[in-house]
Amino acid sequence: MIPSTLTSALLTFNENVTRLNRFLQLARTLDLSDAETLQLKQEFYWQVTSDGVNKFRDVAIAKQPTLEFDPLELFKEITKLQKESEEDYVVEQLGLYHRLRAELTIIQLIAMVDGYRTDATTLLFQKKTASLIKHKSDIVKLLSDVSSPLNWNDLYEDIIRVAVSNMTRNIKYRGWIEKIKNEFSLTPTLVPLDVDQFEEIIATRNLLAHNGCIVSQDYIDRSDAYYRHTGQVMLPIGSQRLVDQNYCTNAIQCISRVLQAIDLEVYRVTI
Repeated sequence: MIPSTLTSALLTFNENVTRLNRFLQLARTLDLSDAETLQLKQEFYWQVTSDGVNKFRDVAIAKQPTLEFDPLELFKEITKLQKESEEDYVVEQLGLYHRLRAELTIIQLIAMVDGYRTDATTLLFQKKTASLIKHKSDIVKLLSDVSSPLNWNDLYEDIIRVAVSNMTRNIKYRGWIEKIKNEFSLTPTLVPLDVDQFEEIIATRNLLAHNGCIVSQDYIDRSDAYYRHTGQVMLPIGSQRLVDQNYCTNAIQCISRVLQAIDLEVYRVTI
């Protein structure tokens, strides 16, 4: 068996990406069931009030003024308009259904990235224990907060955990990359555009998870380099950040490239 040149952190990430890609492939073919479609149609009719029926009536008469004097034909035309509106409603809801799948994919993808960052940083500290001294004050605080005796294994895990938290907490991924490069003498070969896109993907995830998909100043600040690099027009504050399946596929590919480049260096210094 040929030995792997990937760290355990990237092996785990790759396994999860395989599952996520499989989900995306299935999502292309999955559709609403007949029961779900029927429920949407029922929801549509629940929302149609007497005012709504009157609007259909007004539209029908505006198109064919003579219908006002022909109740049977007017009823047929109103029914036809309702049917068309019902179909439009189902299509609209189906679009939301597909968009939700894409949004959840991005949220899950970044959760997997967070897992890789924690695992890779842990491997680095376990191998380069001399770097722990830079986190001495927080480690000492941890030890002072321990009320009961710990064995060495538990204590060692806690020490590593504190150092990893210091290295990853409340920091952009670009900043994390710079930290591990400096602290552990890593020299990953990264494509600047990939790093810019990486930050935009994470900024998008933050909008999806925390801001109702509405573009914020934080998104603009974090994504500015990517938009400038690609020549795209920046989304205005208050607009919706919409994602689709193509965006998900490109995001997975970009993030995989970035983590692969980082992992080559993590592997080099931890083997």
